[in-house]
Amino acid sequence: MARCIIDYLREWGLQNIFTITVGNASSNDVTVEKLSDKLDDWGTNSMNGQHLHMRCMAHIVNLIVKDDLKESSISITRVRCAVRYIRQSHAKLRKFQEYCESKNIVKKSLCLDVPTRWNSTCLMLSRAIEYERAIKEYSDRDTGLSRYLMFDAISDGKPVGMLTRTDWDDVKRIAQFLEIFYNLTLKMFGDKGTIIEKEVHTYMSSLFNEYVSKSVSKDIGGKVSTSLPSSSFSTMETSIPGLGEHLDEIRKHKAASGGVDSKTELEKYLAEDPENERPDFDILAWWKVNSPRFPILAKIARDVLAIPI
Repeated sequence: MARCIIDYLREWGLQNIFTITVGNASSNDVTVEKLSDKLDDWGTNSMNGQHLHMRCMAHIVNLIVKDDLKESSISITRVRCAVRYIRQSHAKLRKFQEYCESKNIVKKSLCLDVPTRWNSTCLMLSRAIEYERAIKEYSDRDTGLSRYLMFDAISDGKPVGMLTRTDWDDVKRIAQFLEIFYNLTLKMFGDKGTIIEKEVHTYMSSLFNEYVSKSVSKDIGGKVSTSLPSSSFSTMETSIPGLGEHLDEIRKHKAASGGVDSKTELEKYLAEDPENERPDFDILAWWKVNSPRFPILAKIARDVLAIPI
């Protein structure tokens, strides 16, 4: 496989490869290793190929979760249908809340999941387990729920059937399993967020320095400041002999005196306030507009944003 890819790269005239995105089969590890060796020979393997192999972690997590969900799919479907029935009207919800009060259960909202999103299924099952006694009470007193599950709720071309004790055992097990992955995603924004932020900052700095070194090697004037404040100065340096060295001396003087160029391009970027979140935000348009201010980072963004996720 590696030989075939290399042949195509030669045919297409491509030597600068940022990442290779492949599936999680072990054979792909060998393929990427061979490609990394070839890029070493070509002198285009950024950071010794540390980020060449792009693995789809989300795909791996989803495969693990979906495999376990398949084993208890009918139990999850029955709980989902029961929750959907109770939430169908205010009258049914009021009756359900009465049963909650009779069982001394704190009243909360039953939540319905989106079947294609396992994290919402985790929340739905966790809440349903809290209300297990109330749901059983509702099913015993309201024949409408039993009739709905036995005849009206259809899955795979047939009625889903009544909720049983085995179903409750299954959903408790699956909820405990899903909670592990759910809590893992929450930790990304918890106490470990600071550690992750530092690791990302360290990696960004090393990647930035890698791109700076590439720019330096291509500069006709011989020198490029790591701050690179504007594309116009960069263009002038590479087009007018000797000007690059002169401008570099000016930047060194400003840096020594605490001037505006004492920070690198990356530090200036990280120091800016984040953009306001909005549905129509276009990250590609943002980089197009701001590439003159962050020319090196724009090159990194161009390569990174090309990675399919």
